[in-house]
Amino acid sequence: DDDDDDDADPTTTRRAPENDDDDAAPRDHADDDLAALQIGARVVAKTSATTGDGIDNLLAQIDSALSAMNAPVRALVPFTKGHLLSEIYKTGTVLHLEHLEAGTRVKARVPTPLRAKLLPFAIDDDDDDD
Repeated sequence: DDDDDDDADPTTTRRAPENDDDDAAPRDHADDDLAALQIGARVVAKTSATTGDGIDNLLAQIDSALSAMNAPVRALVPFTKGHLLSEIYKTGTVLHLEHLEAGTRVKARVPTPLRAKLLPFAIDDDDDDD
């Protein structure tokens, strides 16, 4: 029976049961089902493994939470310390980057241990328009 084969296939899409109440106005539950519910300091993001709905919202929330755990830093990294820039790209978020004669000026959010490595190169950069 072909129906038995469909049951074994994890990629098979199943249709939800139809509403028997034809007089009821159809209701779009998308906003209810995909809304992020804030509970104290935690955020719950509803997603659908079947349709993929809500995945972009979930990824954005994860990115935001990880970024918030990082500390801001502004530094002029000498070209001889390029490995620090690689680490910024790997573990942090680059907000602005500019190559200068003395090195690379970077504005980023990085994990605390990396921020400590960058402190010797920290600059006071009041230019907030980048």
